[in-house]
Parts: sequence; C-alpha cells; structure tokens
Amino acid sequence: MQTHYSVLYQEEEGEMITYCLHKKIGSIPWARLAEGHLARPRGTQKTTRETTAQYKRTLKNSDQEIIVRVESRGKNHSVLKAQIAIPARLDEAIPGGLKLTAEEITSLEEPYQAKSVQGHL
Repeated sequence: MQTHYSVLYQEEEGEMITYCLHKKIGSIPWARLAEGHLARPRGTQKTTRETTAQYKRTLKNSDQEIIVRVESRGKNHSVLKAQIAIPARLDEAIPGGLKLTAEEITSLEEPYQAKSVQGHL
C-alpha cells in the first residue's frame, strides 16, 4: 500500500497501516516531509512543489505547532528537521543513531488534529 504518512498526516495509521501490519502487507509512505514543511526553515519562500502538488496541503494551526516542535527538537539534538520528522511516525532511529524519547514523540503528536482522508481518488 502506498499512502501519505507523516507527523502532519496520520489518518491511515488507525486502520490501513494496522491492517497492513496484521496481514504482512508492505506499506510505502510518501509525502513524509509534507511538501517540505517538515524540512526547510519556517518562513522561507514557497517552492514550485507546493504550487504544483496534486494534493495541496492547507496548514492548520495544529500543523504549524507540530512544525515548530519538529524544528525545536532538531535544534535541541543538533540535527535537521527532516531527521526528526521522518522517523517520528515510525519509531525509527534518527540517522546518526539518535532515538527520540517517548516524551518527545508524544510532544510531536499531541497537537495533531484529524483531517479528511487524502490521496484516494
């Protein structure tokens, strides 16, 4: 299965990803960096990708708070935002051996608000 999956979009986690794990079906997450929102510094110019994306992301206040927290965790650990954002949803080690604590992961997930399902035609 191929689906959106990031700290800004978690809608597939409850059913589809759980089902895939249960049935041993592979899952390929995409848009892990949310069109760059979880990679580049806040306030930088928009990219072409943001304007041409098939599923344009409108950021809610909760999304902005998650982005701030991802950036803060990156600074605290002296790593890039992307190094925090990518493994945060999959409980993976951050490249370089750093692993987020349960409290740090909870802090990133806490502001999340449900969204409508994206990516299905």
